[in-house]
Amino acid sequence: MNATQDSAGWVQAAGVSRYTGTAAAPGTRVLEDCSVSLPPGQLTAIVGPSGAGKSSLMYCLSGLDKPNAGNVWVSGIDVYALSRQQRAVALRERVGFVFQQYNLVSYLTVEENVALPVSLAGSKTDRPHMESLLATFSLRQQRRVLAATLSGGEQQRVALCRAMLLRPEVIYADEPTGALDTGNTLLVLDVLRDLATGGTNVVMVTHDVDAAARADRVVFMRDGRVAEVSGRLSATDVLAGMRGPVAAAGEIGEA
Repeated sequence: MNATQDSAGWVQAAGVSRYTGTAAAPGTRVLEDCSVSLPPGQLTAIVGPSGAGKSSLMYCLSGLDKPNAGNVWVSGIDVYALSRQQRAVALRERVGFVFQQYNLVSYLTVEENVALPVSLAGSKTDRPHMESLLATFSLRQQRRVLAATLSGGEQQRVALCRAMLLRPEVIYADEPTGALDTGNTLLVLDVLRDLATGGTNVVMVTHDVDAAARADRVVFMRDGRVAEVSGRLSATDVLAGMRGPVAAAGEIGEA
């Protein structure tokens, strides 16, 4: 695939496998022949028990971790056909990341953390857009506060601002609500839901069945494989699907 307007925001994987060790002496199989096709304008939840390969799949889909086999395309770009440096350049304005541990720079202010990707890229910060994001997340009063002094909820809001600053086509969120209280969890999920409604492809790894129930599609991982892909499900159906095949109207089928 080539990067075209029609492919913008699509995330696709074919036959992705990941294992520890080397090709000559492979170790533990982390992912096995995983294939998915995730369209823009949707919120996808990747769920499954601990050790199922959820985060490993997301890291491969995002360009952070090269699989041992298979292909990944983001916005039509064959991600792992590129060198590490080419990959970083190609994806930095197309992809945003939100992690459970926030990954903020503790000695930088809120404003500096939000603008960091732009600074690293040598680009000019879109000040009006940054102001709008800080206002949306109620951070304008804390813009010059050091990240180290913020609460967990505040740090995650800063991380979301940072991910959204370049208006990426895809946002990957790894357990974005795992360390948050109920109020901040709802705020983060509302923002991710709104981003997807606005056309962004949001891919979220979560253990939270209520969070997964907010998604347009649910990818079930079991033993390193994509076991099933379903449409929107209730929290009860998500929980049932983590234990076995989903027999629900939302079923799309195996990827």
